[in-house]
Amino acid sequence: MKYAIVILTGGADTPVESLDALTPLVSATTPAMDRVSTTGRQGTARTVLDPMFAGTGAGLCTLLGIAEAPSDGQLRARASGIDLAPDDLALRLDLVCTSPASDENDRPEMLAHQPEQLSTAEARVLLADLAAHWKRTLPERAQLLERLSIHVGSRGAHLLVDHGGPIAKALDESPLRCVEPETILGKSWQDYAPEGAAGEIVAELMEASHACFEGHEINRTREESGLLPVSMAWISGTPLTGDAILPRFEDTFGIRAAMVSRSPHALGLADAVAIDRISLPEADTPAERIASLGEYARSALDRYDLVIAETAAPLEASLAGDAHAKAEALELIDRTVLTPLLARLEEEGDNETNPDEPGFRCMVACDRTVSSDERTPLGDPVPFAMCGSWVRSVVQGPYSEAEARECDLHIDDASALMEYFLFSGLKRPRSTRRPRRTPSPTPTDS
Repeated sequence: MKYAIVILTGGADTPVESLDALTPLVSATTPAMDRVSTTGRQGTARTVLDPMFAGTGAGLCTLLGIAEAPSDGQLRARASGIDLAPDDLALRLDLVCTSPASDENDRPEMLAHQPEQLSTAEARVLLADLAAHWKRTLPERAQLLERLSIHVGSRGAHLLVDHGGPIAKALDESPLRCVEPETILGKSWQDYAPEGAAGEIVAELMEASHACFEGHEINRTREESGLLPVSMAWISGTPLTGDAILPRFEDTFGIRAAMVSRSPHALGLADAVAIDRISLPEADTPAERIASLGEYARSALDRYDLVIAETAAPLEASLAGDAHAKAEALELIDRTVLTPLLARLEEEGDNETNPDEPGFRCMVACDRTVSSDERTPLGDPVPFAMCGSWVRSVVQGPYSEAEARECDLHIDDASALMEYFLFSGLKRPRSTRRPRRTPSPTPTDS
């Protein structure tokens, strides 16, 4: 049997006033998604419990059947091919834009978690200057700085690694609580300063970055071009040391899979569970990036049992506060990713009606709910829909948050969803998979 999953990172939303009180998923024209939901099953799954501290990759982890997610730092290290020692602490290092602090503004806001049009080459210069600035202005932290290394990543996914130094050792005193910058857009970043003994050290490094970037040549050029200057380095993550050690996906499910994505967290997670990663070419426009995702995912179905196509386009639109762009991205994904995938899967036939045919299953799922109005992730259960061989249609309706809530399939722990998608209702379940809990449909109160 062939399987395909389309992951809409940040795809779910709440009603948006500018869309006539509809969500982008409802406002968008998505016939392929609606076809999956109306011919198959639709429901909800809870992918994250605490959206403020879950990390970017947490929702995708649960959708892949992983109950305990690695940290974003560990996933970024995996994506970049960085080996972590057991006592290494990998933290996210994001160059961010904040409003300036002044006598009139004592609560500066987080304006952007990724500076617009900042190239990797420019980020490399800024981070090299930051490392030198820390050594020059924080002599009392010489022991710490000797054990720190900065790694420049693609698409802004930079990394700060403490190689068994004071930050990692301070975790013995109290946990490190650092929120990701995209969770506090439009809010005073000072209200979300890192907490705990390790957090105090992290906060000191973050505070020192202001002076480094103020008046920097790259920022002067950005301001002349009408772009926000890079104002500080934001350090975040969860206190998980060492490398991300996870069971191999094929050992768990008996399925050979591939991940098609540009997102560092998705590629890092694929590496951690030994899912093959399929590289995508560079593209100039969002439409070209999404279209190439569909092209490469469709081609991968010739070589793999399961292809997972992940795109962060809906998330990026939500964090920009642009619900219309989010709806447009969902329409592009429907037309250029899901539609060709469904066409390719249908070539496998339906082994429910003809046992001689291989059969197929397809699923579309959001990894989290992200409010376009608030520009922040929420903890709401997310909609998913699946169709194909032996998938019984119960409640027919278009794919949306509201329709999914009205259906009778609700999974409290989304890490059980992968098993359900791959094997529920099959006459001959794979004997190679490790036994896992399969969710039972529970009727709603309505």
